[in-house]
Amino acid sequence: MKSEFQLGNIVVVVGNGLSIDLIEKCFHDKFEVDLTNFFKHGSSISVPPKRDKESFLSDKYLPFLWSYGARSDLTKEKSDEIFETLITLVSIWFGRRREISEPIPDFIYAYQELLYFIRYKMIYYYEMAKEKINYGIWPWVNFLKHVSKETQVTIVTYNYDIWLEEALEHTGIPFYRTSLKEDNNKNHMPIIKPHGSIDLRQDVRISKREFPLGKQLIIANASNKTLEIPKHDLHEVFPQVDLIPPSASAMDVYQSPMMFTWWCNEHDKVIKACSSATHVIFLGLSYNYWDRSELNSVISALSSTAKIHLVNPSPPKVMQNILASLFPNSELSSTVEDFVSKWKL
Repeated sequence: MKSEFQLGNIVVVVGNGLSIDLIEKCFHDKFEVDLTNFFKHGSSISVPPKRDKESFLSDKYLPFLWSYGARSDLTKEKSDEIFETLITLVSIWFGRRREISEPIPDFIYAYQELLYFIRYKMIYYYEMAKEKINYGIWPWVNFLKHVSKETQVTIVTYNYDIWLEEALEHTGIPFYRTSLKEDNNKNHMPIIKPHGSIDLRQDVRISKREFPLGKQLIIANASNKTLEIPKHDLHEVFPQVDLIPPSASAMDVYQSPMMFTWWCNEHDKVIKACSSATHVIFLGLSYNYWDRSELNSVISALSSTAKIHLVNPSPPKVMQNILASLFPNSELSSTVEDFVSKWKL
């Protein structure tokens, strides 16, 4: 029996909850990975690109970020506070008028170090877990394998990790990254990553760097071309890949010129895909104040007749109410298994 997904185009919009679901179900050392507290395990990350035994999160290698209190033993609440403080400072600084001769404040360099730290933290998790994850038992990727044979599926992921891409490769699902190329093959699943990825970088003419970076403003460089970093080169210190950090909103992106081109290009692709979607699956997303403007623009692009699926064990109540009010055909599933079990595949 064919599922109802045969009738149209599916857009899957996923957040951090999808990666958390993968780690919990398919990685036996799940407690070694914390995807909610970004500074946790920071002392275990070695210094790129040499990868020696010294800790990357230290006064020696990330001095500006360290001065703002970044430590590997911080609580999630304290980590979030540092993120929000730096992101807000950068957004305000780039958004206001200032004198040409005004010196660059230290929080700009701290923010730059923060973006690098996020990248290498996620690379650390990826390399630690890559040989230990059993993608074959993940209900979500098995669902995608079946449904992608029936209709076009587009994935929008706000995650930096590449576990979903690895899962698709292991399962034999053909896909392509929209930031790297155009692909008109309807059998290939497009993946859009508006918030960046650990294996992507800008094509800018800046030589590789080593830490500490000091007062070298690398993140201000921008390019209309994106390149893929080979997996064996992930530890190289390339000019900063465009990453939109946790607790950052679309408005913060607009204020920061190094992120503007990337986000606009990818977000436009999201809106285009959503405008023709007959089924939309929101999986593992938060709906905090910094997420709302971006997610609201996605929701606004949807047809009122679209079938909406919200998959989340702890769904944001406001988002749940909004979807139920706007879309008569909307439903909630508490888990991936609960969602998958509803379809005859």
